[in-house]
Amino acid sequence: MIGTSRLRFVVLYCGCLMNAVAAAGEEPKSPPPNTQKIPTKIAGTFQGGELVELRVKDRIAFLIKPTGKVDPEKRWVWDFPFWMAINDGFGGVGHRYYVEKLLAAGFHIAGVDVGASCGSPAGADVCQEFHQLLVSKHGLHPRARLLCHSNGGLLAFSHISPLYEITVEIGGDRAGRRLERDYFDLRMFDDADGLVSTNLPYGEWIRLFRSCGLLVEDLLETRPKDDPTLTGRQRADNEWARRWPSMLVGSFIAGSCSSQSRCQVG
Repeated sequence: MIGTSRLRFVVLYCGCLMNAVAAAGEEPKSPPPNTQKIPTKIAGTFQGGELVELRVKDRIAFLIKPTGKVDPEKRWVWDFPFWMAINDGFGGVGHRYYVEKLLAAGFHIAGVDVGASCGSPAGADVCQEFHQLLVSKHGLHPRARLLCHSNGGLLAFSHISPLYEITVEIGGDRAGRRLERDYFDLRMFDDADGLVSTNLPYGEWIRLFRSCGLLVEDLLETRPKDDPTLTGRQRADNEWARRWPSMLVGSFIAGSCSSQSRCQVG
């Protein structure tokens, strides 16, 4: 089912930074076995940023404010998991490269400890309250950008198909039966509701995922069941998606990437 949902903003980043510390003639020091890099306090120093400690529902959280220019709309990036943007418990900052680049561009960076919530209701409640705090008290933009880091495993990614996207009339909000946009120029474009959508040709999606250290396992083109009880726009969307793929679901294995990996849309 398409509804009126559109892919708003896809930001796929991979922050795999490897730190090795060794003194001359000594073995490298490693963390104790079975110890996770999860800090118990907020700490860190950043070029072009000021770290502010926050608390939400007895959970530690933070906001890094740019000390130079500030984005006029006070846009910000939400870093998951939270410890990737601060000292990780062993003296490193996993996402330092990304954090300091964003600070230099005027973005705020924020994060909150929700543990391994995996989408739990309790974790969602903390995130909701954290978002309200940043918007109401600190005046940040209501819409967050996400910077995420996987610990590995199988991932699923769902988005509007490029085929659907190129049949949407310029300024419109629904797919048609004619090609309206240039396929090879798919990037970011304005929606009818004033927001922004992002999409890429199929090949560029694959190259983007691989540049982020993801191994593509499968690509599913979903097809909804015929539902004659639907009417109006929902019926039209259902009929369209029965003939052409409107949604894609990709499954990936999160592999490790080198310290030189940089995920970026070409």
